[in-house]
Amino acid sequence: MKIAVNGWAISDAIGFEETFQAVKAAGYDGIELDLDASGAHSLTMDMTDRDCERIAELSRKIGLPVFSVATSISGEMGSDDAKKVANAKAVLLKQLRFAEILGASAILTAPGFGNTDWGKAHENLICAFRELKDEIDAYGIKIGIEHVWNGFFLSPRDLAYTIDRIANPLVGVYYDVANCADRSKSEDWIRFLGKRITRMHIKNFDRKSVFEFSFPPLYERGTIDWAPVNRALAEIGYQDAITAEFGAPEGDPSEKLSRSYQAITEILQA
Repeated sequence: MKIAVNGWAISDAIGFEETFQAVKAAGYDGIELDLDASGAHSLTMDMTDRDCERIAELSRKIGLPVFSVATSISGEMGSDDAKKVANAKAVLLKQLRFAEILGASAILTAPGFGNTDWGKAHENLICAFRELKDEIDAYGIKIGIEHVWNGFFLSPRDLAYTIDRIANPLVGVYYDVANCADRSKSEDWIRFLGKRITRMHIKNFDRKSVFEFSFPPLYERGTIDWAPVNRALAEIGYQDAITAEFGAPEGDPSEKLSRSYQAITEILQA
């Protein structure tokens, strides 16, 4: 598997060229860029195609491919509010456009639902994706729906139900190893979701008690048992990129990037 890192691992005060150089020097095969409200190496909604083409040119010049495009502004595609759903659709289409220009093969979206009833929010999300079918098919880029900490997906069954109802081979799961580790085993989610998993985030998780946990660096102690995770990934035949997601250190990111990369190579051999 190729190893990438999300752009949030580098201070948002650092520009694209320096970010690409630091990630490349640390040994990563690629990078995941983010569509954010702002940031020196973030994609933004007001960027033009030409702006994005310049970023693609930098990526090629430095030799660091953009594997995927995530976002911190996915919006509330599960909402009953038509305006919020329209905004969320616009974000997703912008991600697809940028991914096409950058040569990325996948995007990440994490749906929200605001005050909408939980069950209704799932139906709204499924409906919204079906409405976008023509645009999604035209781009031909994988879309990974991620389970985050907003209560939208409480089990792998919730995710599988949603993906299966959307019924588009380009729409799958962007699986995060640590985002379910507070209540269940990652390997169980992987086996249940199986081929629905299109991309994967990796970060550390450390449970200290029922109500106390943290996300330490990948090279520090955690409570995820990586060997069963690796076995589950092998069982489902997962071979796509694995993308590290962690916060940026203050100052020079080089040491944390390098140590995290080394930790991932060791984790994949557990």
